[in-house]
Amino acid sequence: MQHRHLLPLFIIVLIAGCSSTAKDTLGSLKGKQAIVIEKDAPVEGNITTAIKTYEEIIRDGGDANLNEKALRRLGDLEMQRIDRMFENNEGYLVEDSSYDKAINAYQKLLTRYPDYADRETIVYQLARAYEHNDRLDKSIKALKIFVRDYPNSPRNEEISFRLGELLFQEARYSESEIAYNNIIGRGRHNNKYYEQALFKYAWSIYKQDRCVDSIAPFLSMLDLKLARNIAPSKLEKMSHVSRSDIELINDSFRAITLCLSIQNDPDALHNYLENKPYRSYEFMLYNKLAELYLKQERKDKAAFIYESYFKRSDWHPYALILHDKSINIYTQTESKDKIIRAKKEFVRRYNILSNHLDKSNHNDYQRYLVKSDIESMYNVQTRLKVHLLDVAKYHHAKAQKTDNLLDYQEAIRWYRLYLKHFPLSEDAPQINFLLAEALFEDKLYSEAAHEFERSAYEYGKHDNAAEAGYAALVAYTEQDKLVADKDKKAWNQASLQSALSFARIFYKDPRAPAVLAKAAHELYERRNYIDAVRAAETILHRYPNSDVQNRRTALIVLANTQFERSNYEISELLYTELLTLIPADDPLHAELEERLAASIYKQAEHFRARGAISSAIDEFKHLIKIAPNSSVRPIAEYDIATTYIIMDRWKEAADHLEAFKENHPDHELARNVDEKLAIAYIRLKDPLKAAEALRDIVANADSPEAKREALWQAATLYEKAREKHKAATTYNAYAEMFPEPLEPAIEALYKAGLMHKAVGRDNYYRIQLEKIYDADINGGAQRTNRTRYLAAQAAFELAEPHFERYEKVQLIEPIRKNMQLKNQLMKQALKAYNKALELGIAEYTTAATFRIADMYADFSRKLMDSDRPVDLDDEEMEQYEIMLEEQAFPFEEQAIELHQANLKRMTEDGLYDQWISNSISALAELMPAQYLRTETHGIAATTAH
Repeated sequence: MQHRHLLPLFIIVLIAGCSSTAKDTLGSLKGKQAIVIEKDAPVEGNITTAIKTYEEIIRDGGDANLNEKALRRLGDLEMQRIDRMFENNEGYLVEDSSYDKAINAYQKLLTRYPDYADRETIVYQLARAYEHNDRLDKSIKALKIFVRDYPNSPRNEEISFRLGELLFQEARYSESEIAYNNIIGRGRHNNKYYEQALFKYAWSIYKQDRCVDSIAPFLSMLDLKLARNIAPSKLEKMSHVSRSDIELINDSFRAITLCLSIQNDPDALHNYLENKPYRSYEFMLYNKLAELYLKQERKDKAAFIYESYFKRSDWHPYALILHDKSINIYTQTESKDKIIRAKKEFVRRYNILSNHLDKSNHNDYQRYLVKSDIESMYNVQTRLKVHLLDVAKYHHAKAQKTDNLLDYQEAIRWYRLYLKHFPLSEDAPQINFLLAEALFEDKLYSEAAHEFERSAYEYGKHDNAAEAGYAALVAYTEQDKLVADKDKKAWNQASLQSALSFARIFYKDPRAPAVLAKAAHELYERRNYIDAVRAAETILHRYPNSDVQNRRTALIVLANTQFERSNYEISELLYTELLTLIPADDPLHAELEERLAASIYKQAEHFRARGAISSAIDEFKHLIKIAPNSSVRPIAEYDIATTYIIMDRWKEAADHLEAFKENHPDHELARNVDEKLAIAYIRLKDPLKAAEALRDIVANADSPEAKREALWQAATLYEKAREKHKAATTYNAYAEMFPEPLEPAIEALYKAGLMHKAVGRDNYYRIQLEKIYDADINGGAQRTNRTRYLAAQAAFELAEPHFERYEKVQLIEPIRKNMQLKNQLMKQALKAYNKALELGIAEYTTAATFRIADMYADFSRKLMDSDRPVDLDDEEMEQYEIMLEEQAFPFEEQAIELHQANLKRMTEDGLYDQWISNSISALAELMPAQYLRTETHGIAATTAH
């Protein structure tokens, strides 16, 4: 018996009268509409009565035409009767045999009247009756006959579809494939069964284990339902699709994905779609396939499919949305490292997607739709935020654990990427703060400071703003240790501005007073006194209960600033107040005492500059009293002395200078004291003390020139004080310490010699002469006329003792011994006088020439006047006399020649001195005939000249 649920599959036939032109239609599979049988005239009475009437007509035979119509009406009325039973909920009374009368009527009609005009409808109704009678093979046969015999019938599409349905129901898939294809082949236009036929066509192929072949018609089915020019996010929701179509779509997806899942090829879907036109719903296909794998607990394949859509459509946002789903799978199955790699790949793919979208235009409408899909891009960017941050935090945490430089750099890179993509996101301040922390931990303090400042001041109010501002200051401090000296100034300025920003913006922060105090100090150090005062006063007024150290710093800055701005009276008062607040054992106490002393000192200087000398001295004395232990006190004592010098009060100046020298021997000003003392004692006409002061300058002076001048002046003052021994010692010290320049050095030796000579220290005098001679001889290019003169003088005076020793020796018995001695002494004298001659100084050339000539003449005379041997006879004595003359004569000739040389200096060089005069006198004695008149003339001429 056919069950009631089949009723919607058929069409209710209404019999309204006998008409050979009536047309019957078969309902669709879903029973969406009824087939209306047109009638010629109404049927009177109920159906049962009508049936009996037509049965009687048929039994009687009779008129063939009437019998033909009766068979037709009998079949139709039987079908109507059964349909009404179902409508009246009496379907349970219907049996398989209930359709026999209708089937018999239709069969007889077709058999007896093969040319029946409406045979098409009868075949149609017969197929329907067979189906209700559960004789599907008969129904299929009838439907095939209809399709064969009436290919152009308006009912052909409907009959073909019904045929396909019955064949499919009977699992005769190859035949149903042909039936459905017959409908599809007619095209979609005015073909109401096209979509259902296409769907069942695909399933028919699938059921034949040809699932790969079925994919194309299934895709065609999806093309009909999903190929819409709408945004992907709306397409995925299928809100534009009816409920029945959604079921059909899901069945299509299910068939395709089941087929692909059994291919044992993870790239089966991609390979299938490759080189085929893009379909807007492809991302849904990938998603459905991955979901199937998940249901099958094949998570690795699901993840692969999610990720592989990017290979198909790297310009599509769902390539990222599906990739994100693969990451969700990894979070359940894979290691942290693999999850992070997948997240990094997400970001890489996002960059590719963004590049595509940036280039999209209206000419590529599908991509334009994708680009305009705000919802899907929002979802992508939402996940992008998560993945960027996860990767950054992963590397950051890893770096903190391992202190690995590369991990820090990775964390920094990913934080920056996050901020590049989402600069205005709600969590941007926090992420920027994390970036700054990573930079700081990586010891990139300069960059960290910049990013901390951005977090603090460029994102408005947020939880970490103050912390970021303070962290920037810490970063500045750390970087300051690394900055090159040439960059220090600029770096410190940036650090200072950051501190001021912190104190201004986060003035309620408990760290603000300390930051502002440090800034005030730095402003002062940078000579920005206006801002320094403003910062210091802010501390005192805004934070009256602040830490003592901060208030102390503020007061110090105010005091120091007043000092630097030359308000010394105010700074003195502030320093005095500060000293009452700070314990004496506090190191700062001594420092402030120094500043107090400096304030007083500056006031004294101010008085002195204005000419108020007495007031200046009073201030200096006030300083000594108020700050006796300050480093400024010695300076004040020194300045008191110099101020007395300005006042020409030399005695007070000398006394204070002596006191300073005694009290502060190691002070740097001590070296200036001796010079001033020397001046003071000179002004006081005390050359000895002045000389002693100058000797101290020599001991302490750094400059060689200062030592040289001081030594010379000291020596002259000793000389003036008649301290000849000290004068000689000082001159000698000068020559020893400053052998160059040569001339003053030799002059010093000369003066030292005079000092020794003046006190009868002849040996010391001769030593000085030797030094003078040696210094000049070895003087090289520095020798001058003066050095040669003094050297010649020294050489001559050194030779004189030799002459005196020579002259004292008489040629008496023992004659031989005395002869040898006199000869030796003469040679020594000659050598000494020749030194004077070699220097070419006229005065000492004539003197040496005369002495040598005089020695020769003396030797000649002494030979002739020497004792004669007593044991000689007259002849021997005569011979002896001749021999003496022969030996004496050459010496006399040499004497004459030398005296003549002196005379020549007068006649040719115009030179005349005592020694030339002596030579003239000597020539007059040696050669009176020739030189006696010359002597007289020469003297007269010289006198006249």
